[in-house]
Amino acid sequence: MKIAIAFSAVLLTTAAGFAQPLPIAYWRFPSTVPALADNFKITPPILADLQNTAGTAQITTNVATWDGTATPANALLQGSLQYFSGNTLNALSGDTAGSALAIRGNTSNNSNGKWVQFQFDTTGYYTISMTWAERGTTSGPTSIGIDYSTDGVNYTTFGSFVPTNNSNYNLRTVDLSSVAALQNTPTAFVRFTFSGYTSASGGYRFENVQVLPTPGAMALLGLGGLVAARRRRA
Repeated sequence: MKIAIAFSAVLLTTAAGFAQPLPIAYWRFPSTVPALADNFKITPPILADLQNTAGTAQITTNVATWDGTATPANALLQGSLQYFSGNTLNALSGDTAGSALAIRGNTSNNSNGKWVQFQFDTTGYYTISMTWAERGTTSGPTSIGIDYSTDGVNYTTFGSFVPTNNSNYNLRTVDLSSVAALQNTPTAFVRFTFSGYTSASGGYRFENVQVLPTPGAMALLGLGGLVAARRRRA
């Protein structure tokens, strides 16, 4: 269900109390962590929990995903996506630690070379960045590549980063402010490609993902308030 929320200012606070621009899009994932028998039952696309532009804001992927049956016959049919315990790091004020989206290595490290993609609308916004709480395991990915697109077909390599694989949540920031193509566009895509998994149980978690305009560089949207759509998930 979507609920319209009017904001009288373009600043929110994180759970830690720091002022920041209102996210263009925000994924907090389910507020309650599903039971282990159900935590893999994820069917992309995963819609943003909050967005303040009209275009699509969603997560898609080409990793193995749940086949839709109650008891999948094998791990690949169960899928490589799972919800596990999250954290309040990088959460908006009022959000509690719920679920984080994990990408497992799966059988024969099937997730190596596969990607998770965030799509969002940056109309009226400039100098974009992404932040989230990350958590990796020692047998999880050792490198995550970043590519971007404005049509979902043609991609440009941006770079890569080495995830922090110490089983703790850490803040990850990707500064996309130099990418003019992602500014003021209704269709922005940022794709993360995984490599280096060494076991089926190896994992990498995204939690409290925010797409943000760089402070002081957003377009003026008027003083009458800002309306965002926020979804609540069970």
